[in-house]
Amino acid sequence: MRFLHTADLHLGRSFPYEREEDRKIGRKDRFRTFERILKLGVHEKIDYLFLVGDIFEQDKVMPEEVDYVLTCLDRAPFTTLLLLGNHDYKLYDYLSSRLPENVVLFSNEAMDRYVDEANNVAFYGTSWTRASYNKILQFDGDDEVDFRRVLLHHGNWSGGDGYFPVDANLLYAFDYIALGHVHKPTMYENKLQMCGTPEPLDRTDRGKLGVILGELDELLTTRYMPVAERILRQKNYLRRDEEDDEEIVADAHALSSSDDAVYSFYLSGAYSGILDRELRRIFDEKGLLYELHWEKNLPKIIEQLEREHEGDLLGAFLALAKAYDADEETRLALCDLGLRALLGEDYDS
Repeated sequence: MRFLHTADLHLGRSFPYEREEDRKIGRKDRFRTFERILKLGVHEKIDYLFLVGDIFEQDKVMPEEVDYVLTCLDRAPFTTLLLLGNHDYKLYDYLSSRLPENVVLFSNEAMDRYVDEANNVAFYGTSWTRASYNKILQFDGDDEVDFRRVLLHHGNWSGGDGYFPVDANLLYAFDYIALGHVHKPTMYENKLQMCGTPEPLDRTDRGKLGVILGELDELLTTRYMPVAERILRQKNYLRRDEEDDEEIVADAHALSSSDDAVYSFYLSGAYSGILDRELRRIFDEKGLLYELHWEKNLPKIIEQLEREHEGDLLGAFLALAKAYDADEETRLALCDLGLRALLGEDYDS
């Protein structure tokens, strides 16, 4: 029995590029990677494609895009085993009403089972619901003792993070455990693997990302197969003061554009509005696909500006932004956007 194991495509989302037109490219990249996975499955003559949760981004993917994915799966010469994760569980009813005959959607009510008598394999899994948070996946066994067992699950391996982890005592009961959820591919051991995301979604998704190709007969063999449309290239800069700007700008000028590169620029230290504008100008002129992130102490900056601008327009804006009915991260982001707009190049920590 040959299979491909993948998860966390998040179709409908994009890498967080700075420009809206680049985010449109990022959405398409993820669909192209999905298409490449199907072609790889055909080339490798697999029996099963494991889609182990968060295949869609439920609040961003469009119905016609979901239908396109189902149409592609319908045309595939293999069976797809699909379960839903914490980012696509709301699509359960929509998907279950449109499933092609060669796609199996695991139930969201209890541990579900699909048996392949020809290959002597029993597959187990359960789709997420809102109630899956803070649960632990457990398995009491069944009577299929003569079958090899494969578990598909979207959640951490034996962890207390609240994202539906697997009971570590389950390891003995299965011949392969196909995990999704964490975006970094991890082989805990050959029969226990987290496939990771096959396409970069943020600056932590480094390396040549791909899927797991496996074969389970008398023995289990697996191989990691790169499929990503883009490769993440990360650049980290420390800006202590304006004396570092020349070196940072020179390094930015030395970068070359690449058809498959995604750049993530991460700057720490003293924020400079002038440097920020110059870097964006350079990257835009080079046509890079990029994100630019400053690690700055926003609460400290806001507190200082509140004291300096008490009674004027900037001070009034900060007071309103801090009182905005949202979580702390959203309020800080709102303050940051407003300071960029109001201060421009003078926004400097």
